[in-house]
This record gives sequence, C-alpha cells and structure tokens, in this order.
Amino acid sequence: MTSPIAPSLGNSGHLIMCRMPFAIRLDLRLLLSSLLLFLATSHIGHAAVILDPAVARVDISQSGEIYEDSSGQLSIDDLLQPTFQRSFRPLENGDLMLDGSTQTYWLLFRFRNTHNETLRRILELRPAHLGEVTVYAHRSGTPAEERATVFPPQDMLRPQRIYRLNLPAGSATNIYVRIDKHADIRVSVKLFSDIAFISESSQRDIGNFFLLGVLSTVSIYCLVAFLVYREPLFANLCIFGVLVMGSQLMAWGYLGQPRGMLPPWDSPVMIISAIGILLTEVIFALGFPVYPKQRPGHWPNILRGTLFLLVAALPFSIITDAHYSGILLSILVPLTAASTLFAGLNGYFVSYSRLLLFYLLGKSLTLVIYLLAQLSYLLGVLDIYDMNALLSLAAVIVALAHATLLITRSRKRWRMQHEDAQRVAVVDEVNRAKSEVLARITHDIRTPISAMLGVTELLQETQLTASQEDYLRSLQRSSHELLQLLEEAGQAARFSDSDIDLNSQLIALPELVSDALSSFRNMAAERDLELISDLSNTLPMQLLGDLSRLRQLLIHSLNSAFEHAEGGFILLKIGPASPRPGHLQVEVSHRGSNFTGDERQALQRPKVEKKDSAMSTRFAIIARLVSLMGGQISLRNSASRDVHTLCMTLQLGVISNKQPSPEATDLLNNKRLLVVDSNRTFCEVVNKQCSPWGMGVFSATNEQAALAIMRNQRLVNAPVDFVLIDHRQSDNGLLLARRVKEEFANADHQPSVLLLAHANISYSREELQAAGVQRVLSKPLGNIALRSALLGESRVAERGHDIDQYSSDALNYHSLRCLIAEDNPSNALVLSRMLKSLGITVQHAENGQQALNFFIRDHYDLVILDVEMPVMDGIEAARQIRQFEQEEERERTPIFGLTANALDEQRDSYLSAGMDLHLVKPIRLWELAESIQRWTGYQHQKD
Repeated sequence: MTSPIAPSLGNSGHLIMCRMPFAIRLDLRLLLSSLLLFLATSHIGHAAVILDPAVARVDISQSGEIYEDSSGQLSIDDLLQPTFQRSFRPLENGDLMLDGSTQTYWLLFRFRNTHNETLRRILELRPAHLGEVTVYAHRSGTPAEERATVFPPQDMLRPQRIYRLNLPAGSATNIYVRIDKHADIRVSVKLFSDIAFISESSQRDIGNFFLLGVLSTVSIYCLVAFLVYREPLFANLCIFGVLVMGSQLMAWGYLGQPRGMLPPWDSPVMIISAIGILLTEVIFALGFPVYPKQRPGHWPNILRGTLFLLVAALPFSIITDAHYSGILLSILVPLTAASTLFAGLNGYFVSYSRLLLFYLLGKSLTLVIYLLAQLSYLLGVLDIYDMNALLSLAAVIVALAHATLLITRSRKRWRMQHEDAQRVAVVDEVNRAKSEVLARITHDIRTPISAMLGVTELLQETQLTASQEDYLRSLQRSSHELLQLLEEAGQAARFSDSDIDLNSQLIALPELVSDALSSFRNMAAERDLELISDLSNTLPMQLLGDLSRLRQLLIHSLNSAFEHAEGGFILLKIGPASPRPGHLQVEVSHRGSNFTGDERQALQRPKVEKKDSAMSTRFAIIARLVSLMGGQISLRNSASRDVHTLCMTLQLGVISNKQPSPEATDLLNNKRLLVVDSNRTFCEVVNKQCSPWGMGVFSATNEQAALAIMRNQRLVNAPVDFVLIDHRQSDNGLLLARRVKEEFANADHQPSVLLLAHANISYSREELQAAGVQRVLSKPLGNIALRSALLGESRVAERGHDIDQYSSDALNYHSLRCLIAEDNPSNALVLSRMLKSLGITVQHAENGQQALNFFIRDHYDLVILDVEMPVMDGIEAARQIRQFEQEEERERTPIFGLTANALDEQRDSYLSAGMDLHLVKPIRLWELAESIQRWTGYQHQKD
C-alpha cells in the first residue's frame, strides 16, 4: 500500500520492505506516507484560481494565502525566494480581519488562464481606506531572481482600490498584495470583468445618491418648514440631514479620501459628525418631547445628562487618537439609543400617544438594522460597503420618521389652532351680539333716566321746600344707583376669555391719563374727593401699546379706588418700573377701606367667573389686563396713613428712549409757585411737575402759612409769582385770594392768583374779580393743564396785565347758537332747557337729516347730535357735516355726540366720524356747561 502523492523508493527500498515483518512494514509505510503528505501540503497552499471568461464576478477573499510580516522589512524580492514561499498559509474564515498591531500583511493570489485568449480583469480591494497598498504580479515558471511587476492603482471618479490585470492565455500568474499602515479592519478582495465592475459600481452609486437625495429633500423641506413655522425641531432635523450627508460623502470618498462609516478614522471630522448626529437625536427627544409632560419623572434629566456627555465628548474626541475615539463612540451610541428609546417607551405607556408609538417603531427599526449590520459585519457576512449602505439606510429612516412626526404634530397644532380660531370667532360673534343687546338695553334704560335726572337738575334751580329737596335728592340717588348697576353689568359683559389680542398703536400718556381722569371728574366732585395724577418726567416720549386696553385698565383701577375711598384723595401715579425701556409702574392709591379677601383672590385668579361679585369681577379683569400686557400686580397697605395702593407693572413698546422736554417753558424758569392746599400729596405732586420747568415750589396748608411764605419771599427779594389756592381753603378760597390782593396791592411785584375747584363749583364774574382771581382751573389738575395755565399767566404778565381785569378760559361772552338733534321729546325738552339756562340759543331737530339741513342753511357755534335717531343717525350726520365744512371751507364747528351707550368700544367710532366729544346720558347741567366752555370758550355769567 503506497501513498498516492509519495515519491517512489526504487527497487532497493522495495527489497528491504519485503524482508520486514508484515506489521512493521505496514506501520513504516503509514508513518512515511503521513510525513511525506505533511511536507507536501506545507507549501502547496490553495490551488490556483482557474479563470473562466463566462464568470464576471469572483470573491477571492478565501482563495488566497497570507503572510504576517511583524517587522515590515521584507520586500517582494524576499518573498520570491523559495524559502519564503512556504511561509504563506491558506486564507480561512476571519483571516482577512487585519490586526493593527501587525506591521505588514502580504496576500498571495494564484491565477491560471487556461483559455486561448488574454483575459482582462479588475482586482478590487475593499475598503478603499485600507491603508498603503502595493500590488505585484509575477509569472510562474520565471526565475526567482526576476523582480515582480508593480501594478499602479486605477484612477476613478470616486476613490477606490482597483487594479487592472492582463492575464495572458495559458499563463499562471501570482498576485502579491502588500498592506502597510492599516488599522483593525476587515478586507475583502474581488475580481471583476470590466462590465461587471461598472455595473456593480453604478448600482452602488445609484443607491448612495438615492439615499442622499432623500436626505437632501428632507433637509430642504425642514429648512423651509423652520422658516415658515418657526419650529426649532425642523432646524434640528435639517442639521441632522446635513451631518448624515456629509458623513456619507466622506465615508464613500466623494469628499476627500474615503474613510468608511465605522471607526477608527484618521481624521476627527468623522467622529465629530457622528457625535453631532447623536446630539440632534437627543435634542429631538427633548424638544418633541418623548416623555410625558404631565408626569415626566427623571427622563428629562436623563436626556439632559446624555446631552451633556455628548457635548463633553466633542473636545475629547479631537485631542485623543483614533483608537480611543472609536472606543468612546462605541459607548456613546448605545447610551444615546437606550436613553431615547426607554424614555419614549415610558412616555408611550403613560400617555398612549400614537405619535410616540410611531417614534418607537421608527427607533426600533433603525436599532434593529444597526445591530444586524454590526453583527453581520463582525461575522463576515457583510463587507464594509454593505455595512455603510445599511447604516445610511438607518439614517434615512430616522430622518423620514422624525420629519413625519414633526409634520403630523404641526398639522395637528394647525388644526387645533384653526379650531380655536373658529371657536374664538364664534365666541367673538356671540360677545358682539351680547354687546349690541347690552348697548340697546343700556340705551333704552338710560334714555328715560336721562330725562328724569335732567328734570331734577332743572327743578333744583327753582324755589323748593325742604321736603321737595329731600324728594329730589332721593330721586337722584336712586337714579345714580340704577346707573351704577348698568355700569357693573356692562363691565362684566365686555371682557371675556377670548379677549386675548393686543393692538399696537401710539400712546400719548398725558392725554390718556387726562382722558381717563375726566370721566371721574363728576364723581370726584360729588363726593368731594381729590383726584390727583402724578406722571413721572422721566417717562419716554412715545409709547406703543393697546390704547383701548390701557384706558380700560386705568378706568377699572380708578373705579375700584372710588368704591373703597372714604375721603381725602385718590392718587394715580405712573413712572418707570425699571431701567428697561417701556417698563411702567402704575399705582392707584386711595384713603379708605382695605381690599377684601375676594378681591385679593381675584387678582391671583385672572379669570372672570359668573359667580363673582361686581368688585371681584372688576379685579379679575384688572389682573387679566395686566397679564396681557406682560406685567405683575400686587397690593400695598400703609396702616399709619390708612392708604391702600393697587400696584401694577406694565411692559409697553418704546419708539424713542429720549426723555420728554417741556415745550416753551423758558418763561417759567426761575419763577416761584405757592400751592395752598391741605392735601400734602397734591402739593408734592405739583412740586414734582414744576421742578423740571426750573420753578421753585412752596406749599402751605392754611392761610397763615401761605401769607408768611409770601412775606418772607418778598423780604429776600424773591417774590412769589403764582399762587394756586384750593377752593376749600377759607370761604371757598376766595377769602385767601382777597387777603393776597389786599396785602400786595401796592407791591412792585403782584402774584397771579389761580383758583383750583371742582367742575361743579361755579363763581360769578364779580366774585372772582373782587377776590383778584385771574384764572379758575378744574380738578383734577393735570400736568398739561397746569403748564398751560402758568404759561398763559406769564405771557399776560409780560404784556402788562391789569390785576383787576379778570380772565378765565372763556374766550367770548356772546350768546351761543346751538343745534341739537334728539328724537326723544323728553330728552329734547330737558336738553333745551339746560342750554337755555346757560344763556344759549337752541335750534331743535328731530333727526340727523333735519339737523344737516339746518346746519347747511345757517351758522351754529355748537352741534349736539344724539347717536341713535331715525332717518339719519348722529354718526352719519356728523360725517356729512364734516364733509360739508371741508367742501365749503368752513371753520370747524364743535360736535358733541350724545348717547345712552356707555360702552367704550363705541367711543372710537364716534370720534372717527368727526365728533369732538362723546357725552353719555344722563348729562348733568354743570358737566354740560364745562364741556361747552372747554370746546367753545363760552362761559355763562350769572346775574
């Protein structure tokens, strides 16, 4: 029995074997056969690859031999020596997983072309970022001393490790591959025909560009969506797509040298991109969010901690080498995946949101693809190119899933906003209808009340007995209580939860405050309350905000102060709350009863409830308005002075940060003003108002102190220029004015005496002249009114004014001609009697069209139009009167609108129609007289 591959031993050997015993001969033969077989297979290795022209693609990774050169000093000439040929060993599974600690690897592939034509093949080494590769070809049968031919790599549009081989007919060729400067990496070697290589490369490029196209489309859409919806997560997803596309382009070699999508990398750019992709994942989980908002637990902190670790890993990945960066990334990837996945899983089981379920499905799918790709690559089932394609596919799935989630949520939000807008529109329509009904009811009730109160006003001018005066006062008090009930009902109906939008318009704060205070002038006069406004001189010149809301806030606040005030004063103080532009501090103080518990609770609960009382409703509206204007609200009490303050901060816009400069106040510089008033707060406010004008202000609380100050100032040659006397001082202020006139009658410098009185206080011309009063100012006294009065008196003094010549705001004293349009006979009669009692000639019209005809044919100094009339209402009549004046170039005639509608919403429409003043029924006689005096200069002189 002989071995089929053992060499023959010859005849002598055969004779020796024949003489031995049979068992010994058998053992020797087996031993010799095994030894010869071992020696033969130690250098045979793999058989040569027989090339077949019909086979276009061959994976030869397991058909070659490998040699590990630890020193890296061997050359191709050394390996061609017979001694080194036996050093190669056959490739087996796992042998092409190169170890970075080995300096150089040599691969040997044997090819045999048994056909009669030269075969052209392309040798591709994967991956392209393998390291430094040199390929040699050596023809079998040539002397070992003959050096092998070096094959240069072929240039392609995309960097690849390919080499073109020409294998002659009937030849046996050995291909040697030297690999230097490599990392821990798996290598695959494939042999292609030209057509097969182009086909596979094209398919790979098409797949890559398809994935890149999907990512670029998602990124562009997210960028546009971010610009439209201002949703930060769309920008985050756009950054995710850009990072993934950049990583793919660098990994495949479309940008620079190919790097692959698995570490280690020779540049920190890839690991920075990878950490950036993980950052966008965590940011999306935080911003979406994937944890329940109601019961988030520790998941927000866990995600923030993961985010912090990723941010901290960025500088570490830059300063450390590629090996440790790869280890760091292998820790961060599962950490990020686990934190986001478990947070989303917990959130779903708490909220059962379908969006979170979709997020979990997409997350799970990408995680399965990632794990399968990693496992297949480690087991050698996939090469590096297939691995890159699967990772790119996972990134595309993440981008599509996140984009779908954001689009779904955005549409859901848009749908909810649309539904809310429709609901608000319906609520607004209902509120508008309610307001119209309320306006109609208010008008219908106020109209007869107006007639009743007007009659009582006229009856008070007649001779009445004591009992009749009591009856009249009871009638007036009951009528005012009924009007107060109407006002409270209107306040509750005018403000609703749908009132959340603020307009932005220019606000002149002094005019707004003066307008708000004027509506309480009558109430303050009847209750003998001092209504004081204190505007800081450091406020910006121009403010932006909702003028109607701000006026509504001031009116509600002053209303609450009047409800609590028991005497003394009510102070409205407005100044800067902080150095921030437009940050205002509004304080409304009163002396009287403290705020109730319900009112305090209403301030903390800025929502109007049906069960709220009138006062708590008002405070809830105040709190809601302050909240809408970005402010805060609080209550402050001063037990020592019995003063209670409602404090509010508001944030308004500012056009100019420049501080207002007083206009034409040079005449007031170095002038001295004496304020005689028992209210120290009012004196302090006047001092603050006059100081920026360069004036010196003195205050006195009684007659003796006032005269003493004036005497002292005359002795130091700094006499007082103006004396402002409250009408409540000693015999309605006239006694003190008379004392001042008598004492300084012969002085070189005589002061101008100004009398401050409520609007319902009237004096005859003879009384004022006898007391030496030059001007009567109405309470409440604002900054603009005070400055105008002081400037007017200064100009008169410069022209040599006679102190005995009384002057007031009246411009003329001839009888006015007034046109009134009122369809209600009772109200028309009352209004006509009131005007005639003031010495005014009256022309009555029953509707707006008749009033327009009268106005066209004749001249009138004043027009009073009822807003709601048949044929033509007051608004249309005012509009046509203004148009007629413009066409005929007539001087503008003051027009008063008269209405029983007390809602502020109608105010702007009346004024925009051309009316100068909006009067609410019922009108008091002295209120009507003051309005006429303010707009025409006419003042009735008592006989």
